[in-house]
Amino acid sequence: MYMLLQVDKEENGVVEGTHIQWCCACSLEEAATRARETEKANGNHITVAVVDELYDSYTTGRQFKEKKRLDICKESYFFALQGEQAVAYVNKVAAGRGDTNDVGKFKPFIVWHNDKR
Repeated sequence: MYMLLQVDKEENGVVEGTHIQWCCACSLEEAATRARETEKANGNHITVAVVDELYDSYTTGRQFKEKKRLDICKESYFFALQGEQAVAYVNKVAAGRGDTNDVGKFKPFIVWHNDKR
């Protein structure tokens, strides 16, 4: 069973936030789709994460901490020297969300402190 959280804090794939809704009979992909739809319905002003949790009927509005985020795929992670690929991915995701104001704003920025290329 998956739960959607409105994210207050996220670090290294671990989130804390407020319960929004249960995804009781759906796959991880369906739960992630619901999370993206919820973000879009809120004008992309909130971040929604999919986490694993046991059902509890008294969770509405409850704060959860230290929950592993399940809806971030490996395509969302980049090495420090993959700036161009990371920016291309961010622009693609922003455009897919309808967040066209931010497409093209991000530029790769790499500083070589010990250049031994």
